[in-house]
Amino acid sequence: MGFPAGSTTCAASFALSLAMAACNATGEPASDAPVALTIVNKGSEPIHCMINFGHWVTQDLGLIGKNGSTTVQFHRQAADGALYIPRADGQRLMMIENIFCSAPDDSAASRGQVPLLPIKAGRSQRYASTCRAGEPVQCEIPQSD
Repeated sequence: MGFPAGSTTCAASFALSLAMAACNATGEPASDAPVALTIVNKGSEPIHCMINFGHWVTQDLGLIGKNGSTTVQFHRQAADGALYIPRADGQRLMMIENIFCSAPDDSAASRGQVPLLPIKAGRSQRYASTCRAGEPVQCEIPQSD
């Protein structure tokens, strides 16, 4: 079945309808999995963590004290494992590049990364990263699947 010649508006509307049908009410594709990441500080000093999105946008996750934790909710794209948080306006996806943790008073020298590859490649919907202060902060995620 095709569209009559000159009916690009109809074809565009049809394509937009199909694209919208593939999304749920929050803007993310229905096949993308929700994921929870808990960052646990197992060190003797507090750490400060931050999400780094594309285009130099950050989200502060705050200070995590000794034996404390924080949990971040995001989504994993089914197609390629990319991680994102839907923007508040529902129009765009905030793609996660890194999650960094560091000492609260010296982020440049102590900044370490939470390893995201196990989450991108995995199938689980819950992960825990254990971090310890140091130069750099050391974080790990056990392989779960």
